Amino acid sequence: LKFDGFEPIKALIRGRIANSVDENKERSKAWKEKICWEIIQKRHGVQNNERQHAISVSMKFHLKAHGGQELDAENYLKPILDAVAAGLFATDDLHPPEITRFDFDDSNFDNVYFEKLTPAERFEDECVIITISQKTT
Repeated sequence: LKFDGFEPIKALIRGRIANSVDENKERSKAWKEKICWEIIQKRHGVQNNERQHAISVSMKFHLKAHGGQELDAENYLKPILDAVAAGLFATDDLHPPEITRFDFDDSNFDNVYFEKLTPAERFEDECVIITISQKTT
């Protein structure tokens, strides 16, 4: 993922991957904050949400941590994309714990790629790998 020479933002976030239907809202918010912090640290300032973005998300699940149930990709992608948008577009003075709604404009996430990696054998190895590219013009 590379547009017009723009160096992609790459982030690896470890931990239990939360989904959009999780009844534990605190766990879901903490997961989004963790992703958001990681993106903010790597973004080189607030990004322009009017530019087109391509997002690649690779997930490595520890299946036992999710009760061995089927994992519906879209339920796991939504909180990740919401957190990525917040990480890219939140102002420098807004810290992730202060975000009450992760509803930043992601309408220019024109290309979203998803990959489910080979399951993790240990809980500590559950993670997502996110790569973000943007068009410069």
